[in-house]
Amino acid sequence: MTIGSTISHYRIVEKLGEGGMGVVYKAEDTKLRRFVALKFLPSNLLGDESVKARFLREARAAAALQHPNICTVYEIDEADGQTFIAMAYVDGAELGDRIETGPLGITELLDTAIQVANGLEQAHGKGVVHRDIKPANIMETKSGQAVLMDFGLAQLGEAESKLTKDGAAVGTCAYMSPEQTTGTNCDQRTDIWALGVVLFEMATGQLPFRGDYEQAVLYSIMNEPPEPITAVRTGVPPELERIVGKCLAKKADERYQTAADLIADLTALKRREESGESARPSAEAKDEPPSIAVLPFENRGRGDEDEYFSDGISEDIAGALAKVEGLQVTPRSLAFQFKGKRPLPEEIGRTLKVNHVLEGSLRRSGDRLRIHVELIAIDGQYQVWSERYDRVMDDIFEIQDDISQSIVEQLRVTLVDKKKRAVGKRYTENVQAYNLCLKGRYCWWKRTPDMIQKAMDCYERALVEDSSYALAHAWLSDCYFTVGFYEIQPPREAMPKAEAAALKALQLDADLAEAHTALGAVEAIYHWNWAAGERAFRRAIELDSS
Repeated sequence: MTIGSTISHYRIVEKLGEGGMGVVYKAEDTKLRRFVALKFLPSNLLGDESVKARFLREARAAAALQHPNICTVYEIDEADGQTFIAMAYVDGAELGDRIETGPLGITELLDTAIQVANGLEQAHGKGVVHRDIKPANIMETKSGQAVLMDFGLAQLGEAESKLTKDGAAVGTCAYMSPEQTTGTNCDQRTDIWALGVVLFEMATGQLPFRGDYEQAVLYSIMNEPPEPITAVRTGVPPELERIVGKCLAKKADERYQTAADLIADLTALKRREESGESARPSAEAKDEPPSIAVLPFENRGRGDEDEYFSDGISEDIAGALAKVEGLQVTPRSLAFQFKGKRPLPEEIGRTLKVNHVLEGSLRRSGDRLRIHVELIAIDGQYQVWSERYDRVMDDIFEIQDDISQSIVEQLRVTLVDKKKRAVGKRYTENVQAYNLCLKGRYCWWKRTPDMIQKAMDCYERALVEDSSYALAHAWLSDCYFTVGFYEIQPPREAMPKAEAAALKALQLDADLAEAHTALGAVEAIYHWNWAAGERAFRRAIELDSS
């Protein structure tokens, strides 16, 4: 097709783009004096009757859709041996071009997403599933109207770096839902997944699932959680991250089941953003005492191999905050009930009776660490503070200090000098010893004979690295006490070792609450000296109320 030529009553003006299933031109309708877009089957597919039948069938389905957010199909015709679809010409730019200049504003991206979802609701109601929702198939007019293009068809524009998977699975690789990658039956929830990808991309300027080649992208879609939006961009409402997370649930049954449900949440969030409700002051402005739950950090590393590390970091941060006067911190046993879950912040606040939540994620690769943390105010469910740390393992102590001090500053808790020192207190400077103790605590909480023995091994190895590590001595005392109490080892052998380890910890640090607790247990349960046990426990509570 050459520029200036005529087919039927359309004069070709310019070429707009092409892909595996079509070539698109801007043309003038010489009868109605208007511009249209003409899509032709590529010449190499003209002889394939199955492709031609699909081209016509899906075009007819799209022609049945009449909605301001869906590109109108005028007719399907054949002329001069060529099959083409005539559709409305949208004078605007692809959403993908907008995203390339940077993330969109929150209200702007919500408005675009609502419009696209409205178009999908109309299509789904007619039994049409798009299967290729992506920024290249969303046009935006100069007035801000979003228009969905190419219903049920493969990509029109150039593929660029985005991969298109041919064969049983139709669509664009980076936007495929898990069920779409396997070529299984796709329904309207496939489009909801793809819109979730687009939402993530509008908010961050990057894709949630990436890889150097197609199979790597598919593996990420099937197996890996997306990076939190707030790890890439600060100032994002937590509710937006929840909405995107629900769109991107691996199991279709866990996503929004209809576009209408998604529209309801997007519209409510947009209303809050426009009214400024998300910028409300936090709970302490209402004279409520600041309180916080430190949730177990999400492990984004090597599965169970790094689980101990993500658990340990969150536990240590909670322990440091518990030493802050005037700040109420939820105990580990309560906060960890949400491990592996993604409830709404208001549900956490209601369950744990706190007005702030600290969430985090951790990825470790060799000696490299990426830690993202986010402080959320329950009242208003908005982000108070967030930070991402890309550091090496040797910086782990500085990261913890920074997180704890930043939270104290954000909650405006008044600290006396003694308490300030307590927040940043370190019990070892040896990273290897610290890492071994994190493994030990992870094993300890499993509370099985085998895991307690592994915990003891970890603590003993940590003490080889740093014999002055008072916490390691105290935790080793806990292990000896437990195996003696449950007679996993003879009490006459285990209990004296528990006592010796607790006394050593106190010798190294007389203000270590864990050491007083360990000694109190031995005094009360093994020696039956309840008065001495009570004194030790009360001293531990004085030092650390948690």
